[in-house]
Amino acid sequence: MTMVSSGTKATPISGPIRAYWERNGGLAIFGYPISDLATETVEGTWTGPVQWFERDRLEDHGADGVLAGRLGARYLELTNSPWQWFPQVQQAPQSGCQV
Repeated sequence: MTMVSSGTKATPISGPIRAYWERNGGLAIFGYPISDLATETVEGTWTGPVQWFERDRLEDHGADGVLAGRLGARYLELTNSPWQWFPQVQQAPQSGCQV
């Protein structure tokens, strides 16, 4: 278990979420943890362990691994504008980028 302190409160990060946090940029990318690990229902379809950070929500999907939360979809849901209501793009624009 790692205790990360923002100066006012030390919050633990442990297990698969800690490993994901450390492997994918840690404090610089996700910021400080702002919640303890808790069970939440996400997008009305999945319930499991999540931990909130300053810039993301990490979800432990067990065998599927840890996934970063879809905060844009959550924002649209909270503003009563679900992403499903927006027009779908039929073809991606040509960007000139090469893969």
